[in-house]
Amino acid sequence: VYGLSAYVRSSGDDRARRDLTQLADGVAKMRAVQDHRIWPFGAIFPWARSRSVWHAWADQMAGSLATAGTVLGDPALIQTAVGEVGVFTPHVLAQGGGDQGWLPAPADRVQIAYGADATLQNLLRTADASGSAGFRHLGGIAGAWYFGNNRSGAQMYDPRTGRTFDGLEADGRVNRNSGAESTIHGLLSMLALDAHPAVKALATERTERYRHITWSLYEAEAGARTGAATVVTPASAWTGESLWSGGSYVQLLPGGRVTVAATLPIAGRYRLLPVYDHQQAPTYSVGTRHTVRTVPFGAVWHGGAGAPGVSPTSGYMDIGNTGTATVFSSGAASIRSAYAGDGREARLDALLVQPEVEQLLLRGESGAQGLLRSWASVRRRHMVNLGTSGPVTAYAYDRQGQLTTVAIGRAGRVAAPVEPYGFTYLMSR
Repeated sequence: VYGLSAYVRSSGDDRARRDLTQLADGVAKMRAVQDHRIWPFGAIFPWARSRSVWHAWADQMAGSLATAGTVLGDPALIQTAVGEVGVFTPHVLAQGGGDQGWLPAPADRVQIAYGADATLQNLLRTADASGSAGFRHLGGIAGAWYFGNNRSGAQMYDPRTGRTFDGLEADGRVNRNSGAESTIHGLLSMLALDAHPAVKALATERTERYRHITWSLYEAEAGARTGAATVVTPASAWTGESLWSGGSYVQLLPGGRVTVAATLPIAGRYRLLPVYDHQQAPTYSVGTRHTVRTVPFGAVWHGGAGAPGVSPTSGYMDIGNTGTATVFSSGAASIRSAYAGDGREARLDALLVQPEVEQLLLRGESGAQGLLRSWASVRRRHMVNLGTSGPVTAYAYDRQGQLTTVAIGRAGRVAAPVEPYGFTYLMSR
């Protein structure tokens, strides 16, 4: 799509324009789930044979659609790109950057330049097509991955030599090889930052993580089981289109439940995102009911999957989303998942504990920047301390990347507004 867009722009060739239109329309249809509250949370799927898989590497769909939409004069393509980078990408960045594989649980946490570059290109291309300053702000967070905004705090790109390291392991170890793929994508990112000097300043001057609050993954099979609850370990964790996180799941039948010991990192509201097998069965015939501490979080129903189409399995791995308005204190929390249904077995893979407002704060010699991303259905105000002594500006954006509110704080602190499922960019000097 990128190549055809460049060719059509320069040549005006009718056949190339037709091919570009057809290809871009096909890519746009991969944003098959329009409800941003459920998996894949607004993303464009990368693979037509799975509704369960997303990966940062080669995730170039949004940027290519924004570019094609500009060349073809098709605002619908641009809007599809906006739909991803306005909702999904802020979560990717707030949770720590593009991972190698969400299948759909974030099971493969390796990060590589191929993914970091794709995220940055998506943001800058969509910003250029839509005019959203919010996506340029996000570009500063994304580009900072090369300069220390990563789980190891490592500089992944060396501006003196042009070398980009091959990646970060899930435990923070740096793969200090520098192959062709990493080098190319690192340099493509640097060219993109050079073309956007304001974004480059954000990406290179405020890169040190000093506060990071996001989701936590808990394997269901690690919990305490009661009643008809059994750990099942398939011969292969790969289902043909997704992956059982940790290699196992808990089978629940009537009377069965599993209780997981979790930790709530901050005081506040939370969402619970169960990872489960979405089955070809009546919607309310099988599911799980969830409780955090003693607070009911509601049910997630596992039925309702449609026909498999070209995918190799019946049903598919999915992530639910349930919660409550209760404000929790931080600390230990037991999470109970109990069977609900008419007797069909439920298959629970894992639980993601998601703060209602997740945050990533970065600092450097010239000040600090930060990102808040909301999982709330209403506007919230979130008190943030950026750790500086100067004024703070909070720019609140909606899911379309449109600026809605600007709030000013003092002495490094601000009561930052956050739009429903939107994001807020923070800046302090």
